[in-house]
Amino acid sequence: MDSTIRTKWKNCCANEHERLAAELETCDRLAVTPPKWHRCARLISRRSSRRARQCMLQA
Repeated sequence: MDSTIRTKWKNCCANEHERLAAELETCDRLAVTPPKWHRCARLISRRSSRRARQCMLQA
């Protein structure tokens, strides 16, 4: 059972990493100034960590 939970956690992290990378590319395209990029990246990373935690709790 422990190995199945670890596998699910790894899948959560891998999926979230791919999603985070795609969303950060959006920041790169849309943000004009460094402060705007930083705000965009900060918000996206917060959401990403919440989604990853929720995914791991549901595993």
